[in-house]
Amino acid sequence: PDGKNPWTTVDQGVYVCIDNPDAHFERAKAAGATIETPLRDLDYGSREYSARDSGGHLWSFGTYRMTDAVDAPNMYPTLWYDDAPGAVAWLERGFGFEKIVVIPGENGSIEHAELRLGPGVVMLSSSKPSDAAVLGGARQAVCVALDDPDRHYATAVAAGAGIVRPIEITHYGARTYSARDLEGYVWTFGTYR
Repeated sequence: PDGKNPWTTVDQGVYVCIDNPDAHFERAKAAGATIETPLRDLDYGSREYSARDSGGHLWSFGTYRMTDAVDAPNMYPTLWYDDAPGAVAWLERGFGFEKIVVIPGENGSIEHAELRLGPGVVMLSSSKPSDAAVLGGARQAVCVALDDPDRHYATAVAAGAGIVRPIEITHYGARTYSARDLEGYVWTFGTYR
């Protein structure tokens, strides 16, 4: 690390709240994670570090809890990897994630995977050309689970959201749509939890 803040070099990254950042940091280092900021105590009480995974995504792991909510999460970061099977294996080995679901794709790719670390869940897929129209070069999006995506879609359209995938029922049975916000970030809203 050169002392610069790695978060100023990316548009998006993922923060994960964990209980034992010291052990997690040692595990990530041993697995070959690129450590961007070393383990340290911050002035707002968190002990954390930042690292890049095998696909170059930036992560921060620390003790800062953004909420005391005990409900299941309804927002999930979604990441795309050129080598999603390798990324799943690395995320298990390097960051201690546990596979929940892995749906194989064509030619050894991954159509969809869900991994858990504590109560948090991240979703990922293999990069494919059909994603280009929705993602526009992005390799990360946020998915939000809603009870009434049709109402949310109507509100987004009325507000002028940049719809990149109209509301539809997916092949896995969820009702979803995708849009870009004012800064171009991709969001998917739907019934899948």
